[in-house]
This record gives sequence, C-alpha cells and structure tokens, in this order.
Amino acid sequence: RVPNLRSQRSSLFLALATAEKEKWGPPPPEVLADALDKAEQVVRSAGGCIDSLSFGQEWREMFPEFPKDKFKGTTVTSFNKLISVHGTDRFVVQNTKKKEIKLYILKDSQGEAARLEYEQAEQQLKELANSPLGDFFNIRGGNIKGGGVKSLPRNLASYTKLDLLLNDLEPNLVAFAGGVAQVSAKDAATALNQIKRLQYQARHQVQQNRLQSAVRVFSDVAVRQIHNLNSKSVSLFLNAIADREGYEHCFEEASKHLQALASNEHDHAEGVEPMWSPQAVAVIVNAYAKVGRRDVPLFRAMSSVVSNLPNEKFDAQAVANIANAFARADARPFDQELFAKLRHVAAELPSDSWNPAALAILTSALVKADAAEPELMKQLGDNALVLYEAQGPEAFWSPTAMSQLLAAFTDAGIQHSGLFGTMGKVALQHLTYTPPRKDKRKGPRGKKPAESAQPTKVTASDKFQRATNGVTLASLAKSLRWGGQKGKRLWLILGENCRHQTFSTTDISALADAVEAFSPAEDEETMKYLSSFLRGLPEKALKSPMTISKLLAAVGTGQYNDGQVLTKLVKGVLALEPFAFTPALVADMAESISKVDNPRYMGPLGPHMADVSLKVLNFEMDSLDNPKTKARVTAYDMQRMLQSLQTLGHINEDIVSAATKLLPRINLTSADCQSLQDSAKLMKELGFEADAQEWEKASSDNNLLTRIGSI
Repeated sequence: RVPNLRSQRSSLFLALATAEKEKWGPPPPEVLADALDKAEQVVRSAGGCIDSLSFGQEWREMFPEFPKDKFKGTTVTSFNKLISVHGTDRFVVQNTKKKEIKLYILKDSQGEAARLEYEQAEQQLKELANSPLGDFFNIRGGNIKGGGVKSLPRNLASYTKLDLLLNDLEPNLVAFAGGVAQVSAKDAATALNQIKRLQYQARHQVQQNRLQSAVRVFSDVAVRQIHNLNSKSVSLFLNAIADREGYEHCFEEASKHLQALASNEHDHAEGVEPMWSPQAVAVIVNAYAKVGRRDVPLFRAMSSVVSNLPNEKFDAQAVANIANAFARADARPFDQELFAKLRHVAAELPSDSWNPAALAILTSALVKADAAEPELMKQLGDNALVLYEAQGPEAFWSPTAMSQLLAAFTDAGIQHSGLFGTMGKVALQHLTYTPPRKDKRKGPRGKKPAESAQPTKVTASDKFQRATNGVTLASLAKSLRWGGQKGKRLWLILGENCRHQTFSTTDISALADAVEAFSPAEDEETMKYLSSFLRGLPEKALKSPMTISKLLAAVGTGQYNDGQVLTKLVKGVLALEPFAFTPALVADMAESISKVDNPRYMGPLGPHMADVSLKVLNFEMDSLDNPKTKARVTAYDMQRMLQSLQTLGHINEDIVSAATKLLPRINLTSADCQSLQDSAKLMKELGFEADAQEWEKASSDNNLLTRIGSI
C-alpha cells in the first residue's frame, strides 16, 4: 500500500502544535485579573447575561485599546477560555441550541434574572415567527441569527446578496416589532447603509416589499434614537433613505440633531462626539439636495463645520464632493465662506493628488455655484495636464469626466488652450482605437489555446468607447468647438460617432449641444441626422422655456435653415404660458431668439416676449402681499431681461415702469451695483430719465451700505 503522506504530515503538525501548547502557562495574575474585571463589565452592561458572539462585539467597542498580545503564549486563546477556565468564580457558561454560541451569565441575582429574560425572549421570538407578524415579514423558520435576539448579524459589509441579507435581518425585525429585542441607532444606520448598497438587486415585487419593510423598521429605530448618533452615522442613515418617499420626518429630526452637533451643544446632543469629516458633510448635504429640502439653518451649520475643519483633513476628492453637494443644494448665499475655504484648500493641494473625476466634479460645482475664479480654474486645468504627462491618455478613460471638465470651462467662459487641445487629442485617440482581433483557433487537445486567443486586456480606449453615449459625446463636441479645436480628422470622427448615437425626448439638451457643435462644421450628414430627431420631438417635450431657449440658442450658432424645426420651436414659444417664465428665463429666451438670423420665423417672437415680460413683472409684484417680502428676482436677472428685450427691439415704457416699481422689493447684495448701473444707463439711452434716476439712486445707496458693512 502507498502510505498517505498528507495524513502523516497533518498528524505530525498536530502533535507538534499540541506539544507547543503544553508548554504554555497561565497569564500573569495582574493581566488575568484585569481581563476578568473587563469581562464582568461587559456582561454587567448587557444586563447580566450575554451570548458569546455579542460579547466579542461589545468587548471591542468598550475596550478597543486592549492589547491582544498580552495573552500570547498562554493558555488563554479565546474569550471563551478566559471565562470558562479562569472565570468560574464569577460566571456561569451555558450551552445554547447553537453549538458555537455560549451564554455568559453572572453568578448573582442580576445574572439569573437576565438568563430567564434571555430564554423568555427566545421563546417569544419563536412564537412571533409563527404568528401573522412573522408572516408579514416573510420569515422562513424564525431562527435567530448571529448573536441572538439582541444582535444583528455580524459583518454586514460582507454580504453581497440582498436575499441573504434580508433572510438574516428579518428575524430581528420580528423581534423589534414584538418588543422582545432592541438595536442601537448606530447598528440600524449600518444595516440601512448595507441595504442601500444591495437594493439594486430587488428586481421583483416580493423582494421590494421585503426591502421596504426592513428600511421602515430600521428607519424608525434610527430616528427614535437619533440623539445617540454621530455625524458619520447620520450621514449613512440619510443617504440610505434619500431615494425613498415618506421619510420627511427623518430629515426634520436629523436637521435638529446635526445643528446641535455642529454648534457643539452637547447638552442637546447628549454628549455624542460629532466626529465631523469632509465626507460626512458632503453626504449629508447631498441627501437634503436629493429630497429637495433647502434647509437654510442646516446649510449654514454645515458651512460653518467645513470652514472650521483643518485643511489637512481634505484631499482632492473631499473638496470636490463638498463643493458638488453645496452646488447641488443651491445653498447660496450661505455658502460664500465655504467656497472661499474650498478654493483655498484646492489651490494648496499638490497637482499630482488629483484625478479626472475630482477635477471634473470640482470645476463643474464651482461654475454652478457662481464661485469659479479664473486663476483657480486655470490651475485645475494645469493639474489635468500634469496628470496627462504622468499617465498619458489612460488617465482619461471616462468620457463623462472629460466632457464635464471641459463643459465647466465652457460655461465659465474660461479659455485654456492647453487643456482643450490635449483633451481633443485624447478623445481622438480613444475614438479611433481598434481592438486587436481575437484568434479563435483552439490549441492541441489538453493544452491552452494559442497566445493570441487568450482574453485581451480591457484598455482605456475600450472603456471610453463603451461609456460614450449621445449625451457625453454632444457635450464633449460642444466644448471642443468652443475651445477652438478645428482639426478636420477630429470632427470627422466626432461626426461619425454622433451618427451612431440615439437621442430620446429626454435628451433635448444633448440634441441642442450636438446642433451647436456640428452646425458650424458644415457637416451636412450629421446635421440631417440630428434634424430627424428634432422634427420628431412631440409637443409635450417643448413645455419648458429652458428647453426651447437652449434649442433656439443652438440653431442660432450656424446656418441652420430647417423650416420644420424652426416652425416647431416658434409654435412652442407661443404656446408657453407666461407664468412658466421668470425674468431670468425671459432674458435667456430673448437672447436665444436674437441669435437666430431668420426674421421670417423669429419675427412674431419679439412682440410676444415683450408681452410675456410685462406679465411676469406684474405677476411678481402682485404676489408680494406682505410689504416687507422681497422679490425672488435679482438685479442681475432684471438687467439681463431689459438688455435682451432691447436687443430684440421690443422694450417699451410699460416694461421699464414695471421694473422700476419692483426695484424697491429686490434683495440687493454687494455684487449688484454694476447691474443697477447698467440698467440705469440703458434707461437713459432709451429716454426714460425718471426711471434711470431711481436705478442710479438704488446703486448709490447699495454701494454706500456695502462700504458701511465692510467697515
């Protein structure tokens, strides 16, 4: 017989390990006494009885600094050995129905009472699992998971399947609902975060129902105990429920608690350590932006938190995420100090610490929040070039990040020839890349196929081509056109790729970007392709002044003479109700109309926009019931509206008079002096002297107040 060498080796190793363990002795008395004292604290804090799994979790939370190597080389190799061998004078160790789980019970009246309570809770849970309540939560068998009725399953982050996660959470839901178990708000927030991470797997209604039940129960737990949460746990909680309806009360309670944490009012926050970090602030503000809550006191508090955080706590991604969160929430004007801080931190970060996504997010957020400064924007553009020099085109594998970065410079009107030239070169290289053909020949029997038949590595160009769609391509092409990129081969390749994209009625902005990009290129084939989509737009797609304005601005950039499309857009403008406009939208629409050099189609729109603007101003004035209420318009919006109507040649005395009547109700800031002066100058040129004097006086008064405020 051939000897079993593997079995012999295993026996040898086991014998050696046993011999080594026999040499181990008990730990030093002082170390043992300290460990047993701490073990007693853990069990007593749990009420006198705790299962072994929960014991380990509680020990790590209560004594995170306890060095494990104190027991190295001793007979204490686990908590179970510590208690069952050396703690018999203090504890009773009892088996449970699960072989791997033990109960640790104090040898006193508290321990006995806790043991009875634990066993009673287990029995109640079994009864609940077989009751209608158990059926409601779709429990399978009702067995307690992990650490018993008082613990959630361990290592929630390790779950990768939603069904398995819900299977292990649902018995706890029944225990909570039946009043036989509790969970901390922190654990509830952690569970919600894990559910959020896996919720994309809920494709069927049964899964969605189970998921909603879990979210509802854990949300109730978190909001009831929200005063016990630090900022990180609150951010996880809010992020998990931001995409769901019916949780407005959670955001209200969270706002109060977060403001208390931000002001360090520990009396209100019950001594919870705030633990602020840039990422926590970004997630919180993003959550409020998602649900459409413009919570001004909260935004002020979060802005204050960011301003007080040390600069070294920020990296490039943190700066970008916070800027994006506040820009998305539109926290103006309460974010001026915050953006000043973010600009300062961004300028000091090393150029090699950035990545394309962070650069794109930050520049886009700065432009959206009217906080972009040319000097910093150019520095960020230089950082992109440093990244290109270090990593080459492979760094810019995402068309979304590239188009967003260039769009930010385009929208801000900031030229950066090096950036636009390099990105044009990178885009051309990615879009013209052809992957090597796979050799499908098989190798000899029992051998690997030929080298050429091996799976090819996915390149940056592969990723770029797969991620490119109509929206990203149109935005990229528009920015490259604005940035002065005129290479024939570049526009030939961009046009070919555009004609392979499909645009839906939800991609109207992308269609406008594409028209604006390819119309000046005299690319008839691509323009015919885009016109086919524009002609097919249904009337319901043209119900927004912003949408029609963008399309008109796009067709006005080149010699665009598609009568069907122009007629459709004109009809769309005439069909819009006046209340759909604001002074800013009137200005946008009038500016767009003035760009289309085609009086045959645009002729009726001038008088129409004059009539709309007068109704908008009168409606704004009529809506101000309280004399102290300020109008929603700004001096800048008013100046743009008046100037654009003048460009169309359709401004009149009624419009100027209505604007002047609304002037005292405008909430002026230090940045409005120039807009007021420009409006006064325009009125003088038109011969409206009395109105011009009112605007000049407002400019002088505002300038004086600004100076006094600065003193």
